[in-house]
Amino acid sequence: MKALLEYKDFFWLSILRELRPKYRIPLLGFVWTFGQPLLSSLVVSSFVGPRLVERLVRDNYFFFCWLGLSFWFFFSHSINTASVSLSQRVKLVKSSLVPRFYIILAPILACLAELLVNLSLIFILFHSIKGTSINAHSFIAISLALIQVFFFATGLSLLVAALNAHFQDMKYVTSFFLQIGFLLSPVIYEPNISSWKAQIFYLNPIAFSMKLSRWAFGIQLPPTLTECFIGLGISSTCLLLGALFFHYQEKTFAEFL
Repeated sequence: MKALLEYKDFFWLSILRELRPKYRIPLLGFVWTFGQPLLSSLVVSSFVGPRLVERLVRDNYFFFCWLGLSFWFFFSHSINTASVSLSQRVKLVKSSLVPRFYIILAPILACLAELLVNLSLIFILFHSIKGTSINAHSFIAISLALIQVFFFATGLSLLVAALNAHFQDMKYVTSFFLQIGFLLSPVIYEPNISSWKAQIFYLNPIAFSMKLSRWAFGIQLPPTLTECFIGLGISSTCLLLGALFFHYQEKTFAEFL
């Protein structure tokens, strides 16, 4: 806590450093933030086959995709940007003027801010179009989904960043596993599984976060208590292991960068 207060100015400047290039022209920045998942959702939902209008309106498939893509873009962008942060800020890493953990955390929080913008817009449009009221469980579910995906993305980012400091080719491996992760996560599809198979499928924290957010909008069935405990447990464990690995490896970063 003392270190956080001591370097708070650097921390906020690092977050602004991640956001400033995109938002130099504020309007274009905000359009890009929600436009990327929005346009992707339009493209995907336009190829769902026959009964397009019924699929989009009655089944809320457009919002289903928009929520999934918003969470996925946050996760993938966090991993990609944070994993190369050390190599892009070599002077800071070698000088040891600030905790190296902040260098990784800043781009993740910048991506989280953009995710919040997206979710706010989805929330407003969905309830305006459907005419539904906002329930307490919606805020609880969205909050849990955000905590879960933030823990998971931060843990993996710390792990990948530490490995990338030692092995510069890690960025190619990371890109490959992100592609696999996209296929294994219900970003644009709803898995037709139940019982123990569903519990295994939702061991993937990204899948669980998407299910929580969609439940908040009434688009998907609520997760079971088992899925909740397992999902939050895995993401918390990932954060702890990533932080420990990063902590024990950070003394060697200056030698390899």
